[in-house]
Amino acid sequence: MKQIHASAGQRVTVIRRAFSSMPIDYRFTARAAVPGEALNGIVEVRKSRWILRGSPLAQPLRPSNHVSAGFWNTFVAVDVIPEIDTLITVEARSVRHIAPLLLIALLVLLAAAVVIVAMR
Repeated sequence: MKQIHASAGQRVTVIRRAFSSMPIDYRFTARAAVPGEALNGIVEVRKSRWILRGSPLAQPLRPSNHVSAGFWNTFVAVDVIPEIDTLITVEARSVRHIAPLLLIALLVLLAAAVVIVAMR
């Protein structure tokens, strides 16, 4: 886990990925650096479709945040712009849909084996 301190009004990049098409869920938590202050701010998500830029999506900063990147999102960047000093903890990422990916890989391997056997 990675912990980031973001000052009020400062744009901080929390997640950045490049040249990957693996479907992944990213999770991070945010809490006020000074206990008792109300958490407030913006999470800006920028995803591409292969090499084509997508429009940024802004959502409110919450204590628990979730961003999904799919097969077509080759580049992903997540920035946080808090209104108060904030501590952000980037949690482990998880691969989505691993079972279908393994099934596809198995089918491709099986098809290749059938082709090789048929050629003999």
